[in-house]
Order: sequence, then C-alpha cells, then structure tokens
Amino acid sequence: PSANLLLYAIFADGEVAADVDVFTISKCFKHKVTLDFSAEEDLPGSKVNLHLKADPGSLCSIRAVDKSVLLKDDTVMTPESVYELGAEDDYMIGGRGFAYHLEDFEPYPCLPPVLPFLPTPRNRRSLMGAPWYQSEADVYSLFKELRMKILTNTKVKKPVSCLRPTY
Repeated sequence: PSANLLLYAIFADGEVAADVDVFTISKCFKHKVTLDFSAEEDLPGSKVNLHLKADPGSLCSIRAVDKSVLLKDDTVMTPESVYELGAEDDYMIGGRGFAYHLEDFEPYPCLPPVLPFLPTPRNRRSLMGAPWYQSEADVYSLFKELRMKILTNTKVKKPVSCLRPTY
C-alpha cells in the first residue's frame, strides 16, 4: 500500500504551484490485540464474556455475526484484507481513471464557437486543418490524478496553446 502527499502553495497573484510524492507503507500492525470468549461455544441466550486486550493507542472494532456468515470466504480478516479496504476506489468507472461526473466540462478550446442560431457557411470541397491541442501538465492534473475535486478561483490550469499545422 501507499499514501500520496500533495503539497501546494498559492501565490499573491493567484498562481498555484504543487507537487505530489508517494510514500510506500509497510504491511504491519504495531499494536498487538487479543480477543477471547469465556466459552468456545454456547447455547443461544447463554451469558458469555468477551475479553479484549490491546496495547495503548490501538484501534479496535468488534462485530457480531451469525455462524452462517462465517462460512463465507470473505469474512476472514487478514492484514491484506484490512489494507485492501483502504485501496477501494468508489470513483473508478470501468477502470478508466478519473470519473466523468467529477470532470468539469469545457468546450474544445481550439475551435471557434458555433452559434446554433446562425447557419454555418460551408464550401462543398473545403478542407479545414484541425488545430493541434497542446496542453502540458498543470496543478489541475495533479489533483485529478489523486481524484480530488478543486473548487477555487486560483490559476490551477495552464493556458492552452492552439497551433495549426502548416503544410
């Protein structure tokens, strides 16, 4: 497992500088926890005691389930299953990365705007070279990689350069 650390600075003119660093986390638990019942098995309605012992600073959670639930494979908690819980990504859609519902829609910046109420004059055999959309990495893309939504009035996106190829 790993953790991402995002550092950013906002300058007086509204420009933003940022960087991300990834830290690898070892799969180990520092605290020892033991859990025992007073009886291995008992009848419904019987009184049983639960003994929980943990090192100071430990975080413990207890859940009670029916025996039929224990027959399922996914009920056993292991260090791997605990770390996988943190790795679940609710925002992934079809493994394509940044979720479409978090993306801000922006029209293609390199084409002139089309006004729906005006007819567009068009020659029969005209060939228009498509502009080259050039965009470099910016602060917005760092936040996007971390699947974080930005609500800001600062300058987090680099200006887009629209170049037309010359033939």
